[in-house]
Amino acid sequence: MDIVINALSSENSFDEAVECLCSIFRETRDVDECQDVIEILYPRLLQLQPKIAEAVDDTETFKGYTRLFAEAGEAWVVLIARLPVEFRSLVQAISECAARDKEHEVISLTFNFWYELKNYLVLEKYIEARIQLADIYANLVDIMIQHLHYPVPESGNEDELFDGDREQEERFREFRHAMGDVLKDCCEVLGSRDCLAKAFNLIQSWMQRYTTSTPTSQGGVVANWQSLEAPLFSLRAMGRMVPSEENEVLPQIMTLLVQLPEHQKVRFAATLVLGRYTEWTANHPEFLESQLNYITSGFQHGSKEVMQAAAMALRFFCQDCGKLLVGHIGQLHTFYEHVSKDLPWASLDEVTDGVAHIVAAQPIDNIYESLKLFCLPITTRLMERANTATDDKSKNALAGESHMAFLNVDKVKLIPVDNIQLLTIFAGVVKPNLEPGKENPAIRFWSEVFPILSKIVESFITCSPICERVSKFWRTIILSYRTAMLPLLPTMAEKLVACFEKSRQGCFLWVSASVVREFQDEEIVSQETRDAVYQFLERQCLAMFQIMNEMPPKEIPDCE
Repeated sequence: MDIVINALSSENSFDEAVECLCSIFRETRDVDECQDVIEILYPRLLQLQPKIAEAVDDTETFKGYTRLFAEAGEAWVVLIARLPVEFRSLVQAISECAARDKEHEVISLTFNFWYELKNYLVLEKYIEARIQLADIYANLVDIMIQHLHYPVPESGNEDELFDGDREQEERFREFRHAMGDVLKDCCEVLGSRDCLAKAFNLIQSWMQRYTTSTPTSQGGVVANWQSLEAPLFSLRAMGRMVPSEENEVLPQIMTLLVQLPEHQKVRFAATLVLGRYTEWTANHPEFLESQLNYITSGFQHGSKEVMQAAAMALRFFCQDCGKLLVGHIGQLHTFYEHVSKDLPWASLDEVTDGVAHIVAAQPIDNIYESLKLFCLPITTRLMERANTATDDKSKNALAGESHMAFLNVDKVKLIPVDNIQLLTIFAGVVKPNLEPGKENPAIRFWSEVFPILSKIVESFITCSPICERVSKFWRTIILSYRTAMLPLLPTMAEKLVACFEKSRQGCFLWVSASVVREFQDEEIVSQETRDAVYQFLERQCLAMFQIMNEMPPKEIPDCE
């Protein structure tokens, strides 16, 4: 031990000494078998704690000492839970490493330790340890929120917070979400109320200190906005851990959120917080109107990022608070028609999903008219585009293109969004629950739309993207309405056969497979219907065999 510890003092042997000690710690994970060894290692490790402060300006050395304490903590985590008083100094040392990491280079080495320790502390068996270490976890919340701060750009240009270094910006985003997981761990140990209170106090303190700021309506100068945005991000990160019945801190937070000064990053963060707590809002309808107004006003913001956040928040808002918004469908339609002209397709996808949930929440007698209210203008625009689509460019525009879209809090994915896709969203969400034998109002409406899409696909039967989009819509209504589709099934089956024979596109077989799967169950489908489905399947098979007889399989689209 003397040799290894002394090797830490030499630059030439420091890394090897750290690796050696970490290997020793890992070998002592069986704490009951290695108790005598741990009793020797632990005091020697604590003697190194002053080195943390000494090494803070040397990133590699600081990283080495952080590794030592974090890996020892992970190896002995069960001992910490059993003997929290004796091993408190080790936990404090790891907390110190996290607090002193100014450059965010090594704090991630501690994340797994906090997670492992949390898994023990939440058990009733280790309630004493939870009490003994609660203050360290409370301080950890402060540490994490402090690290969440966006940097102050050296150039002074707030549009370039990382001075143009996109790689550094992406690392920081990933780093923030990892710290959000640590905040969730803190919530489980301390309870969500105490963690929320810390974030709220920081926001409230900022408001009291900077009330003399004069922000503009579109994100002007807001003093030290980083100190306001960081606790907002922490609120979003902790959202999953907060029960929807919380009545002590969240009411104060929600009252304050809609009063925050106008700044792009602040507006973005606050909007996503509202989107994260929609289940809570559903249980506290008194906050509904102010939150809805704040979210929808984000669509008038000049920032594309804020508009995307507003679209996402509105989607979750409508999903969770749909029953509360049933009476607002007229206003929502006016809003939808107004913003849909200017929204990027990605954001329009989110908003459409949201309003579709409001339609789905309508009384059965109102669903047909509600669907017509939202979808008829979409269908009209679709026909207008179809009538003018004469070249490849306009055909591709009709089919839709791939656009960048924020599908959840921070993941980016390529998705196709177009007018047909918007109809598909409504078909996938609006699924009335009716007794068998009753007419489905959604099927009544889609029966009116079906001829329009059929005409479009017939007119552009050689355009694969259009065939695929229409096929996706047809398959969606099959899966959404199942046996309620029976009135429309004969027409659709005939159209699928005709389209496949003309186009030889595999997407029509894809829909055909769904028809066979959904209507082959003898317990829910009559023999007559099953016979018709068999004849439909036979025709599709014969068409496919004919194609295979005419050309090698490798030349057939989608054959692979």
